[in-house]
Amino acid sequence: MTALFSVYGFLDWFGSSRGTDPVLRAGLAHSWFLTVHPFEDGDSRVSRAIADMALAQAEGTGLRFYSMSSQIEARKDQHREVLGRTQKGSHDATRWLVWFLNCLDKAIVGAEASLSRILQKASAWERVNAPPQVSDRQKTALNAPLDGDNPDLSMLGYARLTL
Repeated sequence: MTALFSVYGFLDWFGSSRGTDPVLRAGLAHSWFLTVHPFEDGDSRVSRAIADMALAQAEGTGLRFYSMSSQIEARKDQHREVLGRTQKGSHDATRWLVWFLNCLDKAIVGAEASLSRILQKASAWERVNAPPQVSDRQKTALNAPLDGDNPDLSMLGYARLTL
């Protein structure tokens, strides 16, 4: 029964904690949900969704260009280690929040890099789409380096792309 009260405690806190710094609220909510882990399976996915939801609530917009969930998933070994120390130790969340904030920073930096590539590609296509028009094969060849998939593509590689 104690676990149920912990889950209810979490839900009450999450619903009424809007005055807490929104980024810290997201990190604390993620940590607390994993501490009470109410489900037999799926707690990690739900906790990542809770963190993303708390950040979206803080921003007050439906548009976000970064994902905490994917950053946390990519660092799941570190995540487990830092969270485990927090849960088993004094329950001081400082170390956990530092890790969470570093993860958020990486998510934002990664999104900035992705957006920069997208804007460069859009700018390149604005120049390319000016008359004369390019063929579908030429578009395929031009997209390869713009997408960054094949930065060292050889002439033979370009030929294969456009066949």
